[in-house]
Amino acid sequence: MIRPTMALAMEKTKTAAALRSLAMPAKGCLLGETRSTNFSRAVLSNSRLKTPAIQSNKRIHSKLVTWQQNPKVSTARVEAMCNLKLRSFHAKARPWKANLKDCRSGFLDILRFKINIVSLILNKIYYFCVMKRLVFIGSFLALAFSACEEIPPYIDFTKPTVSKDTTYVASVIPAAQHKAVLIEDITGVRCNNCPNAAQKALDILAQKSEDSVVVMALYSGDYNVTFTAPWPGFINVNSVYSGQVINQLGIPNALPNGYIDRAKFGVQTVRFNAYPNWPNLVNQRLRSATPVNIKLEKTLSGRSLTVKMKLEYNSASSNNHKYSLFITESGIVSKQTTLTAYDDNYVHNHVLRYAFGNAVGNALNAPLVAGRTFEKLLDFEVPADYNLAKCHIVCVVSDATTEEVINVRQIDL
Repeated sequence: MIRPTMALAMEKTKTAAALRSLAMPAKGCLLGETRSTNFSRAVLSNSRLKTPAIQSNKRIHSKLVTWQQNPKVSTARVEAMCNLKLRSFHAKARPWKANLKDCRSGFLDILRFKINIVSLILNKIYYFCVMKRLVFIGSFLALAFSACEEIPPYIDFTKPTVSKDTTYVASVIPAAQHKAVLIEDITGVRCNNCPNAAQKALDILAQKSEDSVVVMALYSGDYNVTFTAPWPGFINVNSVYSGQVINQLGIPNALPNGYIDRAKFGVQTVRFNAYPNWPNLVNQRLRSATPVNIKLEKTLSGRSLTVKMKLEYNSASSNNHKYSLFITESGIVSKQTTLTAYDDNYVHNHVLRYAFGNAVGNALNAPLVAGRTFEKLLDFEVPADYNLAKCHIVCVVSDATTEEVINVRQIDL
């Protein structure tokens, strides 16, 4: 610690003996301590002086204690340790020093003066360091922002954008559509019996009109990887969207399996059903009424797709509904395990490829009164590996609580 007491005494007496007189043991000091060491210890423990400069002060303090315990040290060495900062202290103390007649008798005054000076110096040093740091940071930021070219935010053009999203209540209530049924075939490329389930879905489609039954094949590698892991070197038909739907509706205990309108039939506690039961369950659901009509339109320019979805409520519903919008693709040739062998040229149909927004449903946030209409325009850049001629757009409206399908429709892409 810089010691203005030593500096004033040196200037007053110019002798090492006078300096040592200040180093005599003082009443109330510990054995081996002097007024100076006791004072330095008090200053160092003062809570107001706990600044980043205190460590360097401790080193100076230890040197001066060494001098006080060795009376043979010369005045020149003391002056060297105190360095040039003593001059500024001396200048600040000159008015007071002129009236100082006895260094010993003015010891208490020296202590007060020393505390004030040291506290002022350390605080100035501390705030100087803080301000210097702030100036450096400010300069760095100014340089960074002035020297760097502005980079626009990244935009993922494969994500759909909603260019229109509106709802209103029509003055004329539309006539009710007939209800269509959704078959979701839970399948895998390593499942040897899964082609039989796919064929069952095709048979049902052949017996019904396309606006009565809609099929989606859910390939996911998120579960039962023994049967669902993709084949290396072949097109991967798995998708995260299929995994999200399966995780939401319930993971089956075996493959193949499927959801029929995502409903639970009879005393069932699960939604999935074995494929031999699908025709009967589809017929049950076809007899249901639906409160919502689904109308889909699309425009395609190159691979830029715009889907117009219109939901019209022909009657009121007290339940909460949500919608999902998908792209499926048929005619994908990829390896499949069969009952007898491996088919490298197996044709996968109705494969779920993409979901607009949330795959498990997007909320319809308005009272579902008769005449309620939702209109949405969604823009999407179709990936290059999709065969546009084999793709379909599927819209599903479902109950937000039970997950049951209220209605479903699809159109060709």
